[in-house]
Amino acid sequence: MSELGALEAPTHQLSPIINNVPLGVLFLLFGGAVVGLFWGVRLAQFSGLLLMLHGLASIGAGLFACDPGCNPVEPSRDQVLHNLSGLVMFASLTLANLLWVYLARKRLGSAGFSWFA
Repeated sequence: MSELGALEAPTHQLSPIINNVPLGVLFLLFGGAVVGLFWGVRLAQFSGLLLMLHGLASIGAGLFACDPGCNPVEPSRDQVLHNLSGLVMFASLTLANLLWVYLARKRLGSAGFSWFA
């Protein structure tokens, strides 16, 4: 995915517009809905904030393009920020998922959703 938006790629301009931004906005909206629906349940609200962080990082990954090839010996500032955005995306979504493994059983009483998470 990163190489689609890399500098010098033919899809450099288009990739963030059709990939990163819409997906980021959807995660922001979904995270906001989780925060609103689970008012007063701190772990659930925290998971919603993590989903929103994932959305912001997705947009950031699109705004900061990879260098050509996405793995240079000396990365540019944009490449470093792109990689950092990807790390934040991975960490925030993984932690939000792990929280729902616990929350699905404790708050929703759903073992099935817990296994799905």
